Amino acid sequence: MSGQEIPSAMSKTVSIAVTVPLPTPQLTVSPQQPIYIVGEDVTLTCSAAGAPTVSRIQLFRDGQKIHSKKLLLPQYRYTNSLQLSGVSGLQAGAYSCEFFKTVSGHQIPSDRSPPVTITVTARLPTPQLTMSPQQLVYISGESMTLTCSAVGVPTLSGIRFFRDSQKIHSKELPSPRDSYMGSVQLPGLSKSHSGVYSCESWKSVSDREIPSLKSENFSITVTAPFPPPQLTVSPQQPVYITGESVTLTCSAAGAPAPSGFRFFRDGQKIHSQEVTSPGYSSTYSIWLSRESGSQAGAYSCEFWKTESGREIESERSPPISIAVTARGFLWFRELAVGGSFFLINGLIFLVSYCCFRSSN
Repeated sequence: MSGQEIPSAMSKTVSIAVTVPLPTPQLTVSPQQPIYIVGEDVTLTCSAAGAPTVSRIQLFRDGQKIHSKKLLLPQYRYTNSLQLSGVSGLQAGAYSCEFFKTVSGHQIPSDRSPPVTITVTARLPTPQLTMSPQQLVYISGESMTLTCSAVGVPTLSGIRFFRDSQKIHSKELPSPRDSYMGSVQLPGLSKSHSGVYSCESWKSVSDREIPSLKSENFSITVTAPFPPPQLTVSPQQPVYITGESVTLTCSAAGAPAPSGFRFFRDGQKIHSQEVTSPGYSSTYSIWLSRESGSQAGAYSCEFWKTESGREIESERSPPISIAVTARGFLWFRELAVGGSFFLINGLIFLVSYCCFRSSN
């Protein structure tokens, strides 16, 4: 009183603990891409290096917690990974992470890591591959055109063609388009062109190529043309008489099991015969009747084999000419045969006589 200061009793003590800020963790993404394609796998890794007693780590997307992991025992160094399997557009966003340490029962957070942005885009729609002419089997020397059609594609940048998954042709467009139809011609096919063909389109986004799904596969086979068969005629005559029988035989010796044979006269088909049982030759008989003067001509034959639904034809045999005459003109043939006999015998006699005179 009387101006004298009278102190109160001392309050209860309050302890203040001061700790240094936790270091900022580092968030990394693997693989690193400027943009990701729907269905790809992405791994996020949050690293808290040099942090004292890490007790919890959390990951965020667009500021919303998506993952949290509490450590059973505090650690001084910790790395936690989160795999995004088969990413979709819903998983696009800005990712960050933070960690905590526990002091006196209180969790002290670090600053959040710098954000890592993940952008996700869908694949381009599947293009359509067509072949012209469309065959399952092609013959060596033929030509084929592949056409890849990409319709309704946003900002299409180019197309590629593949054979057995190996790129055989690529075309980059000078400027992006909404649709494109590109072709590549394969002239003079050979067996090396056999294989499974497909195509794809792509667009460029943020310096990354975004490919489409590959088109439906087309499998083709290229086979060499079959060698020509041999055509024979029996009996062999320089000229035939109306009413005689002539047998034409088409033989494909060594050919791979022909499916059938065809015979031609002056280039026009006169007979076709399928092979009902495995064989390498076919016989066809022609009866030259009195009205068969029109059956004279140049005869040839070919065989074919069916592979994958296509008829593969051989080359045609060398032609054999058949001349036909009426029976009233038989003396022409007899004269020709008799004259040839006397001529040959006369020549033999003359040569023998000259040799005899010379020796004497």
